[in-house]
Amino acid sequence: QRLSLQVGGMSDKVGGDIEDIAYIVLHEVLKRELGWDVGPLERTWQRWDSKLEEVNVFGPARDPVRPDQAIWIVGEAKHNLTLKEVERFARQVQRAREHLVGEVFPVCFCYRARPEVQERVRALGLRLVFSYGKMV
Repeated sequence: QRLSLQVGGMSDKVGGDIEDIAYIVLHEVLKRELGWDVGPLERTWQRWDSKLEEVNVFGPARDPVRPDQAIWIVGEAKHNLTLKEVERFARQVQRAREHLVGEVFPVCFCYRARPEVQERVRALGLRLVFSYGKMV
C-alpha cells in the first residue's frame, strides 16, 4: 500500500511537470506557427454538463487577424499519449465547444505518441504539439 501511494505521488508530480512544460511550449509554438498571442495557460476545473471536470491546459488566445474572435485553448498534456486518452479528450473537447463562446482550439501535448495515435489525433481534428516544439 505504501508503494502504491509513493508511485501515485510520483505520477502526480510528473504529470504536473508535463503540464508546466506544456504551458511554456504551447505559448511559443502557437505564436510561431499561428501568430497568436496566448494568455495565461493553467490547469483548471470547468463545469460542463453539470459535471466538474479537470482540464490539463486551459486559457485564452487572440489572433491579431481576427481580434474580435474569442479563442479558447483546451489541452491534454501527457508523457506518452494513448488512443484511450485521445478518445476521452475528444469527448471533453465536444463538451467545451457546447459551453464556451468562441473558437475552441483543442491540442494534445506530449513527449511521445505512436503513429496510430498521431493519425487518430488528426482524424478527430485535434492538434498535437510535441515537447520539442513540433506541431502536427
